[in-house]
Amino acid sequence: MKIIQCYTEMKDLSEIKEVEKIKMLCKHTYADTLIELNKIDDIINIEHDIIVTQKDLDELANCKHDLCVFNYYLYPFSTGWKEPVLAHRCKVESNNFTFIDANYDEEYVDLAGFGAIKFKKGMLNKLHFTEEEREWIAFDSVVSQKFHEIGISFHLHKKILKHTHTGGYPCK
Repeated sequence: MKIIQCYTEMKDLSEIKEVEKIKMLCKHTYADTLIELNKIDDIINIEHDIIVTQKDLDELANCKHDLCVFNYYLYPFSTGWKEPVLAHRCKVESNNFTFIDANYDEEYVDLAGFGAIKFKKGMLNKLHFTEEEREWIAFDSVVSQKFHEIGISFHLHKKILKHTHTGGYPCK
């Protein structure tokens, strides 16, 4: 199991020793790192602005599911919504998805953010990406959509992790 955290600046990085910090050198570093590492190992990705504990990492590492995510909030400056929403979404009708709420009691979500996510070895290699799709800004959305298209959902761990990228909104 490889635990990684990609970053552009050294601030707010995890203090957990087992986390390998990877500097993003270009717009494809994030995707390329995840894809290459996932060819040879299970990986847990922690985004630089998500607060995790060793207990959270152990929970992901020990889970039997191939794709796992923890909850965290997205804030209005990045979503355009009036209030914070949880990062993951579920299909509600043909091609419409809705953000889940804190009372969501299902085991899986259809589309997931990558704040804290586990990929079993080889999962990302089931997918193919164009150069544009590998850009860091929307890579989580692209991956989620591609997994959804082949019928693979993300196992949801219920704890809501702290997301420090709030855009000035009070952190939940």
